[in-house]
Amino acid sequence: IGEGRSGKVYKGHIVGRPEMVVAIKVLHCRELAPAELEMFRREIFTLTTLSHPSILKLLGYTNQPPFCLVTELLANGSIYSFLKSKPEELTPTDRTVIAIDVARGMEYMHERNIIHRDLKSLNILLDDNKRARICDFGLVRLKSYAPMTGLIGTPQWMAPEILTCSTSYNFKADVYSYGIVLWELLTGNPPYEGITVEKLPYMIVQENYRPAIPDDTPTELRDLIKSCWAGD
Repeated sequence: IGEGRSGKVYKGHIVGRPEMVVAIKVLHCRELAPAELEMFRREIFTLTTLSHPSILKLLGYTNQPPFCLVTELLANGSIYSFLKSKPEELTPTDRTVIAIDVARGMEYMHERNIIHRDLKSLNILLDDNKRARICDFGLVRLKSYAPMTGLIGTPQWMAPEILTCSTSYNFKADVYSYGIVLWELLTGNPPYEGITVEKLPYMIVQENYRPAIPDDTPTELRDLIKSCWAGD
């Protein structure tokens, strides 16, 4: 039902329980390099330790080839694909509820010292009732005083401090990404469309460039988005 850089996702069910439909993410690699194994372990660790209505539920995994993660299946896919294919089916109320769902899920993670580092519309799934679940925890990091990795995540949603390869950042990097997600929910468009990835770091960091917020946006929402992605 889908494919990403790390693997393919299949629709399936638990043997003996045909009514329980699941998503099975099968990694491309038959053997995992140290970095890939670390991402796989991080995702399993995070999903097994977190329990929240706004976070994807892990149902099982394999620790030998083929490497798989089995999770609940959310029929409506990602926010990114939904906004692209059926934007008219997301009312302003739907979009507001999704924004609150994501905020609550991230607050829950941050209270447990976990930074997502790759929050984006592609990593937020919608269930049958269009309620949001955060997924893809391969790049998570526990907040610590140890040096952090820069340039990690996806450039269009990446905070300036990560784009500049800073080794010191915190939960605010996720807050910046959340601001971009809010803008996507508001406009229905992908961020920085038409701008090459190579140009983005300079524009975002040096020129403080951000996507244009529509003129008719309510003041409170405009202020919220701007405060999330502020350079300071």
